Amino acid sequence: MQLKSFIYGGIDGIITISAVIASIEGVKLDAKYILSITISVLLTGALSMGIADYLSSKTETPHDTAITNGITTSISFIVFGVMPLLFYTIIHKYGINPFRGMVLTTAVAFFILGSIQSRYTGDIWYKTGAITTAYGTATSLLAYLISSSL
Repeated sequence: MQLKSFIYGGIDGIITISAVIASIEGVKLDAKYILSITISVLLTGALSMGIADYLSSKTETPHDTAITNGITTSISFIVFGVMPLLFYTIIHKYGINPFRGMVLTTAVAFFILGSIQSRYTGDIWYKTGAITTAYGTATSLLAYLISSSL
């Protein structure tokens, strides 16, 4: 597995999608826009991240490895990026505060990704998970604060 690309794509996928949802919530747009906007951002973001990883990897690694890096980044971006969106969409139907649920889901996804990373770095899994969660959740909250204050 291309660990760098897997972690890179996953973290960016979660941050990007949760920031989009947080921004939409911050400006109080109707929730019906969240699905179309986030799916568009999810797919184009995955493509963009995959191409960027491929092009940057190509400068240091063989062509086949660079392609694998790009594909890994794109898939990880989608897999982890879809988590906040799915949870937001599901709980919105039940009248639960979807933004709070999305923040919780985002935190869990970051923790999982940080814990996976620790298996390869030798760091303590819950410490790496907590640090990744703190950084990632802060970006979503910042997106909400910025958009709600404009």
